Amino acid sequence: MTASNLKRVFDYIHEVEEEFDLLNFKTGGVFIWPVMRLRIIRELTESIGLYAPTPKQPSIFDDEVKFDSSSSERLLNEILKGKIKSRFAIIPFLRRNQQGEDTFTKRIVSLVDNAFVFGVGESDSSSEKLQIEFASKKFEKLYRKRALVSTLAGLRPSHFSRWKLAMMSLEELTGGNLAKYRSLPKWMMVEFHAQRVGFKKLFRKLGVQTVVYVNAYNCAYIAAAREAGAWVVEPQHGLLSKMHSTLSWSSAEFVDYQPDEVFVWGRYWAEVTGFAQNVKVSVIGWKPEISAQDSVNRKMGTVAFVSQPEHAGRIAQLALQSALARPDLRFILKLHPKDAVPDFVLPGNLQLAGPRVNAQILGTRCEFVVGVSSMALVEALCLGAKVSLIDLPGREHLDDLVQLGAANLVRGDFKIDSAIRDARLFSNTQFILAPELNENQFADVLNGMS
Repeated sequence: MTASNLKRVFDYIHEVEEEFDLLNFKTGGVFIWPVMRLRIIRELTESIGLYAPTPKQPSIFDDEVKFDSSSSERLLNEILKGKIKSRFAIIPFLRRNQQGEDTFTKRIVSLVDNAFVFGVGESDSSSEKLQIEFASKKFEKLYRKRALVSTLAGLRPSHFSRWKLAMMSLEELTGGNLAKYRSLPKWMMVEFHAQRVGFKKLFRKLGVQTVVYVNAYNCAYIAAAREAGAWVVEPQHGLLSKMHSTLSWSSAEFVDYQPDEVFVWGRYWAEVTGFAQNVKVSVIGWKPEISAQDSVNRKMGTVAFVSQPEHAGRIAQLALQSALARPDLRFILKLHPKDAVPDFVLPGNLQLAGPRVNAQILGTRCEFVVGVSSMALVEALCLGAKVSLIDLPGREHLDDLVQLGAANLVRGDFKIDSAIRDARLFSNTQFILAPELNENQFADVLNGMS
């Protein structure tokens, strides 16, 4: 049996979670399923061919990245000696805008006093911030023996068979290959414990009361912050749905290692995602990054295709086919930062928009925007474009928008004529992306975190 779409994969995930009680499965001192779920889902979707494998994110430890660890070493030592204090710790998003800013935490940093901002990824590799990857590796070395003891003390023979049976059940139901995860991931438990111990000390020494963590996939950071007495907040940074790998739990009563609070851009996200009930959800609204000058001169008859790594080749081919089929229309192919430049010759009515071009501009200047499941599609429909979805795996993330009438799904083989004929403007955009809270309102939200 092979799962034919993403919804089927998640149906099977939920089935196995219930059968093996994975949300309550504690082994090696770790609730292992929330820690591993993202990896398992990615492995399943890639191995059954729903998604193409995506390139590895660049790391500060890559040979081609220039990273001087001296600043991180100095800051870490100063924190552990109690020389640096801050009530707010900020772990920003890996990717930045054209100005090098993390738009998801910029406003929070401006409204709180003396926030401690970690460096994350290649974008911060030349900064003098404490790089969080450096701290993670440092703690893994410092506390490895202690972590091994904690892991081994919490292992039982029955844990190995329970995990293996759960993985085999997922393979049988989905048709996927989980060979690399069939054995209980003791390595992950050791890594978790070592990072948890280290970051708990770090957060305590800082005196942190709130950790704002964008893309909060590292469960050890969350566990450490909570044990240090801090409140963990994850600001929305992209698409959420009932098939989100780390935040969607079908409204389960309790899931470990979840943020205490999630900031979302509109009521829509709170209603459709299925957050665990132990997660507080606050609507903070949304504001376009583009200026007023970018919001003029919408060009009718212009169609933008928005790429994404899992389907980059297919989307590029559809953009080319559409441009050739409709020479009377103007087409734009917006590349994702992970995309390679297409190797075909561009017809005169198709142009490329590079990764550094803000996709929101396409939502204001194009009549139609087409894609699979990018957040850029949601922004585009809220900025006044007509949106159509390509029927490829992952578009299920936007099924609720299709049901709302906010987006048009071109079922089966994609036809550009159907995409432009059936797409409609959507009026109730504030349900999806509410107006951004003013400074006083947002300050009240920040002060109310606990």
